[in-house]
Amino acid sequence: MDRALDLLEDGYHGGDEVDWPELRDVAHRRLDADPARVDSYLAIGAVLSRIGDAHNQLIYPAVVQQAVPERSGEYPRVERDGDVLIIKLPPVHVRYVTSPDYVRRTLAAIREGTEQATCGWIVDLREFTGGSMFHPLAVLGPVLVGQAALTLEHADGTVATAVGFDADGALLLDGLPAAEAIAERSVDEVLLPDLAEQEMLALTDLGPLPLPTPDIPIAVLTSRLTASSGEAVAVALEGRPATRRFGQATYGIPTGPTSYELEDGAVLRVATTRMVDRDGNAYSTSIPPDVDTSEPEADAAAWLEDAARCSVSQPSHE
Repeated sequence: MDRALDLLEDGYHGGDEVDWPELRDVAHRRLDADPARVDSYLAIGAVLSRIGDAHNQLIYPAVVQQAVPERSGEYPRVERDGDVLIIKLPPVHVRYVTSPDYVRRTLAAIREGTEQATCGWIVDLREFTGGSMFHPLAVLGPVLVGQAALTLEHADGTVATAVGFDADGALLLDGLPAAEAIAERSVDEVLLPDLAEQEMLALTDLGPLPLPTPDIPIAVLTSRLTASSGEAVAVALEGRPATRRFGQATYGIPTGPTSYELEDGAVLRVATTRMVDRDGNAYSTSIPPDVDTSEPEADAAAWLEDAARCSVSQPSHE
């Protein structure tokens, strides 16, 4: 329990706002009342509930042992509605490893659609509940070419990861090509020990990139389900010219977790970083839309039509 409390106090990005002596006292009084291993878990859980941020988690040893990585069959859905390209991003599950051709397959679909989609893009994050952020960010290269998109920042202001794009639209991490940067990193994700290798595979041999369209208008759709890496995509697009968010406020965990293995095989996940956009705005809670609406597709289509001065078909409400 003390090891978990130390990791939380040292690593949690919002630690300056937490009364650690009080929480330690709460945890110790609870464990003193029931001195057993399971009660140490309950004491840690009580601390986590007081802190907040759903990325702070305690995962029991039995659950860790059952978390065998498998491949998810979920890919982004790329569609064209007239002159608008619609990209629907599903979750990249934390306990699953998406197939290495996730990025290549999606970029190919975008490359095919961008020649006709001259009016704008709709990036639909409403069902993007989280997972890896590198896969979905990589497919947005055509509209983020040459831009510094976002950073993951520790509580002391130091940068854990800087995400950007080169002049061709390829993903950069800390100024390096993404696959190279991932290959150089130590793997700290206990639940997915081969995550770095899978992400590296997904970011190599992409083939020709889609035509860069850095000035095209983009409507971003969010909901209460948009969380974690889904929120990372929203933050990466924040501050980009001709970009607007429609829908509902996001779930509220635009943070980055690090996993630590405890002495008995349990895993403590600590939200060690928060997301910062290109203008220096930090995010650690729910992100509101620019336009709060129950009809985000219709409102996004109307805005794109006005922003790009082109014709956009309106969704049917029959």
